[in-house]
Amino acid sequence: MSGLTLPRDAGTCTRCPMECRLQSGPTWSCSVRLRFEFDIRGRPLGSAKVVPFGRRITDRDLVEGVIRQAQRAILSNAQDVDAFLEQADDVDLPNGPQSFSKNCVCVDVQGPGVPDLCFYDLPGIIANVSEGGDERDIQLVEDLVKSYIKRPNCIVLLVVSCETDYENQGAARLIKKDRGILHRTVGVLTKVDRIEPGGEGRWLSMLRNESERLENGWFCVKQRKPADLSAGVPLEEARSQERKFFNETPPWDALDQPYRDRIGSVALSEHLGSMLARLIEAKLPEVYAAITERLDAVLNELNKLPVPVHDNPKHAVILLLRRFSRLVSEHVKGKPPSPKAKVDKSKFEAGLRHCVNKEYAKFRHYIHQTAPQFLPCTSDRLGSVTSDMQREATKFDAPDGRCGPVFFIDEIKDLAERSRTKELPGNYPFSVKSDLIKESTEGWKTLAMDCFEKVEGLLRDHVEELVARHFRLYMHGDLPNIVSGIVRKQIYLLANHTRTLVHSLCESEDTPYTQNEDFFFKTRNDLGATYKSVYQRSLSRPPERTVMMESPHSHMPRAPRPDPYNEAITALAKLGIHGINPHDLAQLIHVQDMQTALDIMAEVRAYFQVAYKRFGDNVPKQIDVDFLDGFERGLDVALFEKFSMGIMDEQCSEWLQEPPELMRRRQELGDMKEALENAVDALRPVVRNITAADVSSDRSSCPSPTLHQQSVSENSETSSERAPSPVYPSAVPDVHEEIGCRVIVGGGYLYRA
Repeated sequence: MSGLTLPRDAGTCTRCPMECRLQSGPTWSCSVRLRFEFDIRGRPLGSAKVVPFGRRITDRDLVEGVIRQAQRAILSNAQDVDAFLEQADDVDLPNGPQSFSKNCVCVDVQGPGVPDLCFYDLPGIIANVSEGGDERDIQLVEDLVKSYIKRPNCIVLLVVSCETDYENQGAARLIKKDRGILHRTVGVLTKVDRIEPGGEGRWLSMLRNESERLENGWFCVKQRKPADLSAGVPLEEARSQERKFFNETPPWDALDQPYRDRIGSVALSEHLGSMLARLIEAKLPEVYAAITERLDAVLNELNKLPVPVHDNPKHAVILLLRRFSRLVSEHVKGKPPSPKAKVDKSKFEAGLRHCVNKEYAKFRHYIHQTAPQFLPCTSDRLGSVTSDMQREATKFDAPDGRCGPVFFIDEIKDLAERSRTKELPGNYPFSVKSDLIKESTEGWKTLAMDCFEKVEGLLRDHVEELVARHFRLYMHGDLPNIVSGIVRKQIYLLANHTRTLVHSLCESEDTPYTQNEDFFFKTRNDLGATYKSVYQRSLSRPPERTVMMESPHSHMPRAPRPDPYNEAITALAKLGIHGINPHDLAQLIHVQDMQTALDIMAEVRAYFQVAYKRFGDNVPKQIDVDFLDGFERGLDVALFEKFSMGIMDEQCSEWLQEPPELMRRRQELGDMKEALENAVDALRPVVRNITAADVSSDRSSCPSPTLHQQSVSENSETSSERAPSPVYPSAVPDVHEEIGCRVIVGGGYLYRA
């Protein structure tokens, strides 16, 4: 069938899988490759590695020796093949690290008249090992054979040698264990010329399918003897001798129909062709679906690749830069994630605007934490202020409780009195309030510049990532580096300008100023009343009682003392005066000596509330308008100035040069697309006819006339008697690896495939 002479030997010759791929071509040639899928211990590798074994062969007589050496390289697990190519073609295999291997020798043959088929030759099942051998090889070979014959789309030839008892040949044992394999198995009796006289009855019974029954029955063949192979007896003469033997040698010459049609290699080949045609017909819709699915995947991948630029490269560069500018604009303005998108913790995937907004929120929170905390009680009476009263006095502070400098009311009064110069009684210089304000705001400049530095870093990193992703297919040229340089320069110039503006904002806060009078007065009056109320209530509460009652370290139960405010409210209710609360009673307590301090506290804290809200908005707004938006606005101009003037088409072609791996991948996909489309065009009418026809339930009939029936002929026999047969047309590379039909052949008292 292939025109090859495979290695033969008197013992176990095949020690690793041999894959033979046949393909029609204008001239005959053969190439051999080694496919390593397992390590020396039989464990799967991460990915298969294919190693060419020598050059393409054009002389058929050299193939047998090359295949023999290739098997030796497989058994030695050697991926450096030069040493094996130089070895002499000795008959005996060397004692390498392995007696058998799961790795494969691949033989690709093409030539005129060669059918588009594929078949495998596997090691035979062994029951024993030679002296010094590894008994684990018995299970290794059996597992290897099982892995091939269990594939549902293969045809198995169970080749039995008639010179050895059937019960001693282990191949049948594997076949009979699986009903699915039996359905695809054809029995072949070989070496019939070596049957002892009078012992033909057992084998005739099997040929008639009376014993050791198989669904597809048995065939009987006679192959060339070792002496014939050594003498170079041609295939045609061997077929003639086979026909003469069965026509003139009893009891084979006396066989009646239909058993007469089951003797000879030609009869076996015709039966396999018919059986293969039916199997292919049944699988064609599945094959067609797989090919169309693969074609869709190839087209999708091709569509994702950039279109190669051949004409007007300068125009292509301008379009590429405009798309990049629009992409930057989208990210600066804000691009919401898809609702179905997974949460990604990386800053880039989270989005530039999202990360910038988080920095603005942190900045505003840090500014809020610098607020002065005024406690409306004297420093020696802190224990008279309950936790509720303290929360009331600090209600405008940051939620986490962190704050700036802390001042007691007596400290504010002392500061005011020490600051008086020539003011009239009851008046104090404005510097008291301004100094208190500055003490809280002096750290704002550092916080503002830190916020800007972080936003600058976010923009720089984000845009650099956009450059890498947008121009990833043009890294082979210098275009990404040029764009990256323009981006860095723009960020640098805008950053310096924005720092100056933010610095000016910080300096403007050195002098207290506001036109937001309504909010200022409302907040000042609110805080003034609150501070006064808390101060008055603190005066009516003995500090030692509060400390004893609220000490977290006190474990002794204490009876609560009567609250004077509650006692007074109760007494007033008895007099018919209702609606009085502790806050109203506190207003009766004289606070004239502390009123100035209370006013200063309320005004300073109210102004901070105005200023921090204003500053917390102005700094992010300044950064947004002059830095982020400025970068977006100026990027188009910067790119245009660089690329629009004096750029030649030759330079643009160099920038758009694709990496070699991308060019190779596009070529591979293009070739695959062409092959898949040809296969789809060829199979479409056949699949349509199969789908539309009424398929007969009798699957033993002749194959559909729409299918080209392949004739199988044998060209390789050994003392173990192989009968390799056709498989599945290899019209499309790689597709038939998963879904194609194959013939697996067995022979001798060992198992052959």
